[in-house]
Amino acid sequence: MGLFDHVNAPKQKCPKCSARGYTGVFSGWQTKDRGCLMETLDPSEVGRFYTTCSWCNAWGEFRWAGDGHRLYVDNERTEVMLMASDQTLTALVMARLEAGRKEYGDKSSERPPVELVWEMREEVADVVGWLVQLDASLSKRSRAEVGDTELGDELKQRCAQLWRVLDKIEERVG
Repeated sequence: MGLFDHVNAPKQKCPKCSARGYTGVFSGWQTKDRGCLMETLDPSEVGRFYTTCSWCNAWGEFRWAGDGHRLYVDNERTEVMLMASDQTLTALVMARLEAGRKEYGDKSSERPPVELVWEMREEVADVVGWLVQLDASLSKRSRAEVGDTELGDELKQRCAQLWRVLDKIEERVG
């Protein structure tokens, strides 16, 4: 039996440090909400998890707040939320990165930035392609059953924005 469990939550900027112009972060999250077996848990599995700031040593703690975890710093509530949907995305991203490391040997960081930008463009195109497939699937069902396509339209707009961001990145690294 260990003293705590690890929590696979993303790094967070320390608001106290940021206000003073420092770059402290909260990382290395831990919890005692479970079996304390030194396992790595998803944030969705626990009610509270905590760490200290790398710069100022402030106490950072995420507490469950209904639809996600809210960050408290030295027991003061902040506006920072780690939404349950973000936690699911984070867990999926971490799993995909690990699968990529196993399959490709963790060589992506050695590739030229222009190649990585192109890979991202292909992924954005895939998302739009899946939206087309989803729209075709939904058109076979009653629109009253599935609602309108506002979310699909919003996602297409966000993909277009991401494409423009990639244009800017490519200009800088290309």
